[in-house]
Amino acid sequence: LFSLTATITSSAQVPQYAVVRPDGTTTICTSWDSAYSKAVDGGNIYLPGATIHSALQIDKRLNIFGAGHNPDSTAATGKTSINASATFLSNSSGSRLEGVQLAGTIYLQYSGKRIRDILIRRCHFTNLHFTNGSTPTDSLPGNITLAENIFSTLEGFRAPGNFFLRNIIRTNMNFATGSLFLNNIFLCTSSQFSSIEYCTFRNNIFASSIPFGNATTCTDIFENNLKIGNSSLLA
Repeated sequence: LFSLTATITSSAQVPQYAVVRPDGTTTICTSWDSAYSKAVDGGNIYLPGATIHSALQIDKRLNIFGAGHNPDSTAATGKTSINASATFLSNSSGSRLEGVQLAGTIYLQYSGKRIRDILIRRCHFTNLHFTNGSTPTDSLPGNITLAENIFSTLEGFRAPGNFFLRNIIRTNMNFATGSLFLNNIFLCTSSQFSSIEYCTFRNNIFASSIPFGNATTCTDIFENNLKIGNSSLLA
């Protein structure tokens, strides 16, 4: 009896990744690398409530769901914590990442063709990095949606036509172009906005103990926002 109990306990402690293919076939894996290798375009990967030490390299169209990052809602399962970064590559267009906490950066990395239609929702991470400044403008990520996240820094590199909905943005934003910012909270406790142009800011809260400097061009649209603190952005 003791041996059986010990075996069950030991097995229960191994993180399990569920891979669900579009045809409904489900495979249980014990590592991210194994789960990713078995996943196919259009499939789902369900991450365990555990700490994952592998960086996520995503070059398929996948829906990736964690157990969440908020202690209030993950008491039973534990939160999904990734001790590394996540990188979406060119074949990941149409993917979704939800319910994880990342210690590192989320990269949208150009690798031959434009990344489009990525949804990042209910995640907590450090930085969002839209490829790099040397990428041609017509190859920058587009139609990227960030909803209900907590993150520190946006490095947009003028990637156009993206959506920021109901996020908490904690530090600074750089190089956003032609994007919609709706119902966000901007804390910006250590730095400021830089090179934001042709964007629409609607129903946001700007709360900062420092002024927002180098904020935007006159082409931006501000509607129904609330200013708290020293923000000069809406003055």
